[in-house]
Amino acid sequence: MPNTGDGNLYVSCIDIGQGDCTVIKCPNGFTLMIDCGAKPDLPVTRQRRVKNEVRQLADKGHIDALLLTHTDGDHYNRVPAIFGFGPETFPRSKVFMPSLQLGAIYFGNEWANYTVDMFKRWWTKGPLWIRPAGGGVAPINRFVVDVNRESKESNLYIEKEFKGSSYWDVDPEGGRGKRRRVVEPPPPPPPWHTTENPRTPLQLFDAAKTGGCDIYCLAANVKPANGLTTTPHGVNTLSVVTLLVFGTHRILVAGDATTETEEFIDEMFDDTWLAADTLRVAHHGSPTSSGDGFVDKVDPDVAVISAAVENVYNLPKREIVAKFAKVDVGGDPGLTEDGVAAHPVHAYLDDRTTVAVPHLVTQRLYHTGSTGTVTFRYDAAGRTRVAWDATTKAWIDAD
Repeated sequence: MPNTGDGNLYVSCIDIGQGDCTVIKCPNGFTLMIDCGAKPDLPVTRQRRVKNEVRQLADKGHIDALLLTHTDGDHYNRVPAIFGFGPETFPRSKVFMPSLQLGAIYFGNEWANYTVDMFKRWWTKGPLWIRPAGGGVAPINRFVVDVNRESKESNLYIEKEFKGSSYWDVDPEGGRGKRRRVVEPPPPPPPWHTTENPRTPLQLFDAAKTGGCDIYCLAANVKPANGLTTTPHGVNTLSVVTLLVFGTHRILVAGDATTETEEFIDEMFDDTWLAADTLRVAHHGSPTSSGDGFVDKVDPDVAVISAAVENVYNLPKREIVAKFAKVDVGGDPGLTEDGVAAHPVHAYLDDRTTVAVPHLVTQRLYHTGSTGTVTFRYDAAGRTRVAWDATTKAWIDAD
C-alpha cells in the first residue's frame, strides 16, 4: 500500500485479536483510524506486528484523526501501545516520545468515560502534539461526536476542558520537551440536524479534506430505551456508526452498534443513507446487532467481522455469519465461486458451543481472526479489490 495518496481509497480491517481497529487512507493520503483495542491484552509479538501494520498504513508516520466509537476497552485500550506514548514503549523514561503522530481525536462519548488506566495516563500526561509539514508544533484537537434523538440542535463539539490543556514541544534531536499552552480551538461546525435539513447526517470530513471521500456519522451516543447507559448493552448502543462515500462506493463501519442503534438510524435517515457495498459488521458478529431489517437495507456485497478465532465471548455467532454467507461446515478448500476462493470463517454454532468451528465460505465475508488483516482498495471507476494476509498478497476483484 502506498504511503501517500494515489487517488484510491483504502480500508484496512486490522487483525488485532478480539477487538477492533480500522485504518482508512483517503485518496489524498488523509488517514483516519477508527478504534484501536483488544481483549485480553495483546502478546508482545502480536502488538509489535499490529504496530508495524499501522505504521505502514499511516502516511509518513502520521494519523490525521482517531475516532473512538465508544467506551468498551476492546475498542481503545491499545491506543497508547500502538501510538507509542506509554510506558510499554519507554518504561523508565519520563519524556514520552511518539512513534505515530496524531492530528485530532474524536470521542464517541465524553472523554472522561474512557477509564482504562493506561489510556487515561496516555491522554492526560502524554505529549498531545503533532508536527505540521511547515514545521513547529500544534496541539491535538479533541472533539466529542453526538448524533442522537437529543442532539438535533447540537453536533460535533469541543470539550470545555480543551482550553486549559497543554502539550509537549519535543526537540526532534531527542532533547527534553517543554510543556506549553495550547492555542484557542477552532469554532464548531453548524448543527448536524435542523428543521430545514432533517435527514442529513453529521459530516465529519468532506471531500475537500480527504481528496474525494465524504465521511459521515450516522449515530453516536444513542440512548437505549431503558435509559441504562452503563450496562454492556447500553454502552454498545452509544457506539458511533460511520459511513464513507467515495464515488459509487459506500462503506459502513458499525462499531459495536446494537439493534437499538440500527433502529435509530433507520428512523432518522432515509434508506439511501443505509445502503452500503461494504459493511464492517457490528460487535464482532454478536446477535445483539445486525438485525434482519438493518442488514436487508444495508445489503452489502462485502462484509468483515473483527474477532479472534478463539475468544471468551464466543463470537461471531453462526446465525450472524449466515446472514452474509453460506455456512455449511466443511466444504471443498479448492472451490471458487464468482472469483472468490474458499476461505475460512470461524464461528460459534450456538450459546452452548465453546470452540469456534471453521466454515469454508466462498462469499465475500471475511473474519480477521481466520484470514488476518483484510484490506480493500476502492478506485474512482467503481471497482473494489481485496487482499487478505493469510492466503494471498495479490489484489483480487471484489465487484
